[in-house]
Amino acid sequence: MTLVDPRLVADIAVNLFGAAGLLVASYGLRRSSPASPVARRTRTALILCGALFVARSIAWASGSALFSWITLALAAVTPIAVLVVAEGLLRRHAPRWLKLALLVAAAIAIAAGLVPGLAGMPANFLLLAGVAGGFAASGILLARRDRSSLSEGENATIRRVLGAMLLLAPLIATDFRMLWPDLPVRFGALGALIMLYLGFGPASTGGHGWERLLSLTTFAAVAVLLAASEWASGIAADTGQLIRSAAIGLAGLMFAALVSEFVGARAERRKAADPLLEAADADDFMQRLRRHPVIGDARVLAEDDLAPLSHARFDSLLDAHPLLRGSDAPWGRSPTDDGVERALSLLATYGATHAMRLSRRPLRIAVLALPQAVADPRTESELKAAQRIGEFVFERGTVVP
Repeated sequence: MTLVDPRLVADIAVNLFGAAGLLVASYGLRRSSPASPVARRTRTALILCGALFVARSIAWASGSALFSWITLALAAVTPIAVLVVAEGLLRRHAPRWLKLALLVAAAIAIAAGLVPGLAGMPANFLLLAGVAGGFAASGILLARRDRSSLSEGENATIRRVLGAMLLLAPLIATDFRMLWPDLPVRFGALGALIMLYLGFGPASTGGHGWERLLSLTTFAAVAVLLAASEWASGIAADTGQLIRSAAIGLAGLMFAALVSEFVGARAERRKAADPLLEAADADDFMQRLRRHPVIGDARVLAEDDLAPLSHARFDSLLDAHPLLRGSDAPWGRSPTDDGVERALSLLATYGATHAMRLSRRPLRIAVLALPQAVADPRTESELKAAQRIGEFVFERGTVVP
């Protein structure tokens, strides 16, 4: 039985996970932003890096001189692709001399890979210099940007990318094993996944940066625990194997997270707009309300049902809070306020968590019990929209398309 170098296995596994993650992100960008110039530039860079990871996996596995040169050529033009993405993020062209310098550096490294006497160590040193210089130049351009010319969202994206680049730079250096021959695994593809997750993932623009970092830390902790369990059971014989297992586990978890985010984003885009928006009249609104996926169980109370609650303080409470949330009681008033007591009585009578006014005259109120599992800001927004649509329909008669 032929033994396979565990470092080779780990290198290939991490790179294939990296390539798969980049291609998933590229496909997600194509679906979400097909006409965006920045998205097109980013997709090109992602596909290029994905091809690089696949090519070098083949080169390492087969020892092919052709794929080794293809790997070198793809790596040499990577800094140019990064600069192109940086230009898109900045909405500014980089200096012409910088573009020319990166093109010349890439051409020299690619040509050196074809010369027998230079195809080894010299070509790789030239490649390292070009990659390091290109990434540094792009990082400086992003850091020295004119913040006032960009939106807050654009500035936030660039800040995330810069933070990821600071982490990515040392990990890319590990791909040059000539400098560190004893490294247990090459981390460049893992660094690319981290940068992608922090800066360009399907959900990277939502929430706060610390939430992404917390998720990344959790992935790393899980990967380390899995690797530690292998080491404790004797499967991982040394520290090097422990590091390799952790790197493969983290790359796999991040790939799975990107796929999950892509699937979730795609499902969210397919979700139809609130069906209540298309209600043509009161009867149509009621029918659509019964079919609503979140508040379909709401019970609409007419004026006769609400007669025992009639009171000026209750009316003024509804004027101030047409959507009453039981968790917000007493809604800025005294608990003994007549309006508050009637509102709490209404919620308790029907076991409701929310009550929303649909019309003033005659008074109509919809009461519903929202499960705790779906009580989130998005659902609350849907309830607020439903309340306003209901008032518009019932009080104005017909919705004009």
